[in-house]
Amino acid sequence: MIQRLAYAVNIVGAKLFLKGSLVDGGIHISFGKIRKIGKNVNLPKADKKIDAGGLIALPGLIDVHVHLRDMNFSYKEDFYTGTCASAAGGFTTVLDMPNTDPPTNSAERLKRKMEEAERKALVNVGFHALPPEDPSEIVKIVKLGARSFKIYPDALEGLMERGILTKIFERCASLKALLTVHGEDGEKIKEIEERLMKQGRL
Repeated sequence: MIQRLAYAVNIVGAKLFLKGSLVDGGIHISFGKIRKIGKNVNLPKADKKIDAGGLIALPGLIDVHVHLRDMNFSYKEDFYTGTCASAAGGFTTVLDMPNTDPPTNSAERLKRKMEEAERKALVNVGFHALPPEDPSEIVKIVKLGARSFKIYPDALEGLMERGILTKIFERCASLKALLTVHGEDGEKIKEIEERLMKQGRL
């Protein structure tokens, strides 16, 4: 379990971007959350003080397309190592893609990933999901908090043949759930790769 700060910290001597310009000031953090931003002299008392030395303090960045892997792909990366890298780069919120092992295509799997992220992640983690085989389960996945459903082209043909794709579109529309399609043609990429290899360019 990741330990959250249980004391107050003041970051002073920072430059803050407020109302369109940089101003001198500081940030008060208590129990792991920013509670106040303002001039150094107006910050509440804290257990610890960090001098920013005139560095610019900006809000955390958001990355809506990350592959944190974990589960059966944890040998590549997991929620801890991936969010360590996120935090080091200034990203405080990331959205994990669903093409993992197992894929994020059911409420049960999404819940399990959310629990793993809660235990390991150092930053805020949200999730994209794959459309489930049973379109009625989309409601459960949305209620759990999935940010979107992503469809990959290699899955489109099978979904269209069985009439599932239309049901997915209709269900997502009725719930105002975001649906995205991965813009990549696997067959075309393979064809180009083979041509480039024959030309000795790959």
